[in-house]
Amino acid sequence: LVQIADFIEGQKVRIRLAREKARELMAVAEEKHEILIEASQAFRILEKLKEKKREEFKIQYNKKQAKEQDDITIMRMAHRGAK
Repeated sequence: LVQIADFIEGQKVRIRLAREKARELMAVAEEKHEILIEASQAFRILEKLKEKKREEFKIQYNKKQAKEQDDITIMRMAHRGAK
């Protein structure tokens, strides 16, 4: 009976240690999950900024192209009028 009682106590100690280890690992996992969430949010912000800058570039590029086409048209008209 003493051996059985000692065995049971030993198992209780092992269970307690395993639970403590599991708690520690869960805390580490939670910390890493929080870091992942923060990084994901930062990534989304950067993606939105990138898309906004891309749209601004497209607008500016299209304006520049339109201006160049207008300049070419004006130069052609001026050249025809000079003849």
